[in-house]
This record gives sequence, structure tokens and C-alpha cells, in this order.
Amino acid sequence: MNLALRSVDVVVPCHNEAEALPRLHRRLAAALDGRAWRLIAVDDGSTDGTDRVIRDLAARDTRVLGIQLSRNFGHQAALSAGLAEVRADGAVLMDADGQDPPEVIPQMFELWEQGFQVVYGVRARRKASPILDVCYRVYYHLLRRISDVKPPLHSGDFCLLDAAVIRALRAYPERKKYWRGLRTLAGFRQIGLPYDRPARREGTTKYGPLRLVALAADGVFNMSFFPLRLIAFLGAAMALGSFVLALAVLGWYFSDLAIFGMRPRQVGGWTSLVVLSVFLSGVQFLSLGLIGEYIARMYLETKQRPEYHIASRTDQAAAASPTDARAPTS
Repeated sequence: MNLALRSVDVVVPCHNEAEALPRLHRRLAAALDGRAWRLIAVDDGSTDGTDRVIRDLAARDTRVLGIQLSRNFGHQAALSAGLAEVRADGAVLMDADGQDPPEVIPQMFELWEQGFQVVYGVRARRKASPILDVCYRVYYHLLRRISDVKPPLHSGDFCLLDAAVIRALRAYPERKKYWRGLRTLAGFRQIGLPYDRPARREGTTKYGPLRLVALAADGVFNMSFFPLRLIAFLGAAMALGSFVLALAVLGWYFSDLAIFGMRPRQVGGWTSLVVLSVFLSGVQFLSLGLIGEYIARMYLETKQRPEYHIASRTDQAAAASPTDARAPTS
């Protein structure tokens, strides 16, 4: 299909983005001028009037579809709700804060036309605090090392997905999704597109330290069994170390050599016994905690709870008030 004839749905999760959304809409309209596109704005339980902004946009622009979730389900669930509404030849996933530049999307289209089915943004430079930037870099390198698949470095949710990829992603049944990891897991022809990620201009970030840690944990536990393998490795290492220590203690006991002026029969052993017991108890509790994280996720999956609930939908017809409604022309 010719590039100019391809349609695209832009999926934008919104949580308290009333200030940023109108500007994003204007930038999208400018960047995608002359192309068939639609904005799917998913209101993820906002409390700042984001739902009213979406209704206003939908009333003025037939290309806007608003999805209001019944409460705040989280960024990844909002992406799921948006992807479920995609009907176009492809979809762009991006944030509402403007840090994912709409002006990059035409470059994604060009790579799409070349046959790539996934075009993901790579953050060449980002405006973030030095400490946070270091944390991001360490996390992405660590995730790539321990993951069963190899997600690209410095790549978030900003991407273009072909319809074939979207159909494949919809087949994943898990409720606790980590979309950027599943995108890599799905395969297909993928390519990265470097871009500069500017600082947020409107509003405040919704990803505080705790949410960032939770998202990082989703990446580790959803995409890797490394923590479980680490437990097995540590267990084997401790067993080997204990065996070597036991041989050394037995050798010292039977040789009755004096070490630092002390002989084995003069050592009571209570202190070392307590220290060793406490250490092993700590390792056991840590191991149980890691195993419990996987069990909790399996429990969540077996319940098959809905990932989200839609409270209402807003397009131009729904956005218009009764007094604004016009009778159809014959």
C-alpha cells in the first residue's frame, strides 16, 4: 500500500493531562497534515478535567476518539484500552506530555514504508536530572542483560506498530502487561529511530519514584526468570561454600592446630552459629520474596480479571450536547 494511503491511529494515555492535551492535538494535526489519522485519547481516571478537554476536542474534530476508564488503572492498562480501539493500518503509541515529539512520526512513516513493521523511538538525548538519567541507563542495560529477549536500549513506549504487529500483541493474554517488552517479544521487522526527548512543558510528571520502580519491576519480572535463576545459583554457591567450610573445620578440629593462639577445642562456636543462622534466614526470606513475586503474578493471571473497564466513549456525536445536535440532511 502507498504510504499516503495508509491510515494511523495515535494512542495517547492521559492521566491529569488537561494542560498538555490541546497542544499535543495541535502538534499532531500539523505533523500528520494530509494523512489519514485519528487520535485515541484514553483518560486513565484523571481528576483535573482531562475528560472535559477530550470531549471538547472530539466536538471540534471528528478525528478524536475519547475513552474514559472507570478509574486509574495505570499507564500500561491505558495503552491496552487504546490498542483495543485501533482500526487503522497502524498505530503510534505516545505520551500526552509532548516529550514524545509528534514531529518524529513522519520519519516513522518513512521507515514503515520501507517495510519495517515496528519503528521504536530511541532516546538519544533526554532532559532529565543526572541521577535519574544514570538510573535509566543502568536499568536498561541490566534489563537487556537478564531478559530472555533483548529489548532495545533507551527505548520507551513511543513507537509505530503495523496492524500485523497489533494483532499479534492482542494475542498475549496476560493482564500485567509491559508493552515495550512484549513489542520486542513479538518479533517482526523492527528498527530504532533516534530522537531527542525534550523536557515537559505543561503539567507535572505522573511517574514518581515509586511508579518508576513499579514499572522497572514489571520489566524484570515479566520479561525474565533471572531472579529465580539467581536464587538457584546462590543456593548452589552456598552449598558448595558450606561443604568447603565443613571440610576446613573438620581438618582444623582433627589437626588441633593453633590459629591466632586458639585451638579448635577452645572455641565454643556459639557466635559463628548464630551469625550463620541469621545469614541463612535472611537469604531464605529474600528467596521467598522473589518466588512470591512470581506466584502473585501467576495468581493474578489465573483470576482472569479484566485489565480495565471503560466508563464512557467520546467521539463527535457523543461530545455534542442535545442543543448542538443537528438533524441529518437528506
